[in-house]
Amino acid sequence: MLPEDITYEELHEKYYGLITKKVDFYLHKYSSIPLMRDDLIQECRITLLKAMEKYDAEKGASFETYFSNAINKTLFAVLREYRRKHRGLESLEKIVRL
Repeated sequence: MLPEDITYEELHEKYYGLITKKVDFYLHKYSSIPLMRDDLIQECRITLLKAMEKYDAEKGASFETYFSNAINKTLFAVLREYRRKHRGLESLEKIVRL
């Protein structure tokens, strides 16, 4: 469990580098998908809040590991949702170009 006196702001400051590193990695890896960096960072901030509530140290993982995995899941879910919403549009654009 996280120390009870630790604040969101303290964790955000501590893990902001991890957040930006992961966001930049996903933006580079999936550069064909037009996502905004600030939007992805905001998703990670929300994930930090949720991770603070759900983290259980008794399960053996450090908070950093838990949060890192949570960020990966969040960013992948955002990418998956974008692709799901735009799949039909991309197919239509290919047909129109023919």
